[in-house]
Amino acid sequence: MLKEHLTRTLALAVALSVATPFASATFAASGTPQDTAAAPAGPSAAVTVTGSGQAHIDGVAATTGATIFSGSRITTDKGTTAAIAVGGSRVMIGESTDAVFSMNGSAIRLDIVCGSATGSAAAGSTVDVYTKDDTNVHAQAGGLQVAAEGRTMSLGNDEQQSFNGGTHITANENASFEAATVLCSCKCAAPTAFPTTAVAAGGISAALIAALLAGAAAAIAIPIIVTGEEPETPPVTPPQQSQSAFV
Repeated sequence: MLKEHLTRTLALAVALSVATPFASATFAASGTPQDTAAAPAGPSAAVTVTGSGQAHIDGVAATTGATIFSGSRITTDKGTTAAIAVGGSRVMIGESTDAVFSMNGSAIRLDIVCGSATGSAAAGSTVDVYTKDDTNVHAQAGGLQVAAEGRTMSLGNDEQQSFNGGTHITANENASFEAATVLCSCKCAAPTAFPTTAVAAGGISAALIAALLAGAAAAIAIPIIVTGEEPETPPVTPPQQSQSAFV
């Protein structure tokens, strides 16, 4: 009798050990809220998209009212702009532009990979714009601080300047700006196929000229065969006298 009781108790314990994790997994998969903490999304702002094309945030198509988080990458098609407002400050991503948007409180930072942007800073706030290539900067109103070409300079009302290399543009309160990188089309809209080889003067392509030069150099090279025998000396033919024009 005792042996039978122990056998039943052991069987019950094994059944419970198997059923408990299975029940827990079923409970978790049923969609019942779990006690897990959601990761913070970080600061964000709303986007207003206008135009005939599309805007994308981190590769996802965005329409007016979409949310952009700090650190997100935003791109616009030709004929499309995207405006982002943070407090009283505002930036507008121009058409055919690729940029990274960041915010810290009421301060905005925009890193333009290529393209253009306009913006304005509210009182007590700043808008910083960074570019990595040649840039045209226009101070529409107020004053801008531009760090470029190893120096820092100020641009006043309606002043504009072109800079070689990357720039750091700071718009302080009540200042507005416009910034555009130069030759952006070759970076934002690279062709799917390589361009045809440029044709040199006379209708011969540059690639063909290089091939001809390489062939000529190879033809000039004289192979030398080294053997153990002394090379035969060719007979010497005495030179014929020639009449000079300066006699």
